[in-house]
Amino acid sequence: MQLTLHRTLLIHTLLPVGIGGYWVAHRRVPDKTAPVKHVRMPTQAEQMEIIRLSGETGLTGSHDSEASQKRCLALIDLQLRYMPPEHPEVVNNRKVLARSFNSSHRYAEAAEQYRALLKAFQRVMGPEAPETLECQTNLKSMLDHLSESEKRLQECRDSYQAQSLALGKEHPQVLRLQTELAERLLEMSKYEEAERELRFLVNVQRKMQKDIDDTANQNLLNLAVCLKEKGQRKEALEIVEEVEWIVADFPRADALVFGAGGRPACRNQRRTDQAPREAEGAC
Repeated sequence: MQLTLHRTLLIHTLLPVGIGGYWVAHRRVPDKTAPVKHVRMPTQAEQMEIIRLSGETGLTGSHDSEASQKRCLALIDLQLRYMPPEHPEVVNNRKVLARSFNSSHRYAEAAEQYRALLKAFQRVMGPEAPETLECQTNLKSMLDHLSESEKRLQECRDSYQAQSLALGKEHPQVLRLQTELAERLLEMSKYEEAERELRFLVNVQRKMQKDIDDTANQNLLNLAVCLKEKGQRKEALEIVEEVEWIVADFPRADALVFGAGGRPACRNQRRTDQAPREAEGAC
């Protein structure tokens, strides 16, 4: 009887310990070193496109150029066809792109990439991992920048509206405020509103000034950027050529509007005489 009692107590004591030890030994812990498998293998066409995009991105010399950012975005979209979002290659490209957007003051786009990174880190590494916490900090910083940019934009809007009512829309001081407003809108990728402000500025400056100054040239180029971002590349190219015609071969026009790759291929030929140039073919 006493032996049976001792055996029962022993079993009741050791059984929870054994179950706990088994749980500790077999519980699932996020493995930070294990490679993430492909969803499927890439096709030959996808492999060739990835090689091309990776090579072009590396040859640009700067990841902060707009053309490089677009190539990196295209590369990520292509990789996500056959890779999960937490794959190391996708994560690394998102990191590069997020830093590039941050350097270019494109905080909304940077925040979008950090949100995607945060989800991947939380799934693979857990919510308390250093990489996850760092990503949370970066995301908060982008959102703070974005909030501050929106605040400055609204202040600029209010100041422009008040001055235009007091002085008139074509007053030089009001035009300077409108130029600043257009630049802030362009910086924040608000292309529709920026285009409206820039078209007004360009029309007024053409009417008021015989000799176009640097500010007017910059407004023309900013308008070309808006049009290019909206897919109106032909009109953007016409504006670039107009700027180059006014200021003999404006040295930065192509790079400012079309990025490091320059203008797209076009059948327009350069003219050496002083007559206005007309487009001879579609771009």
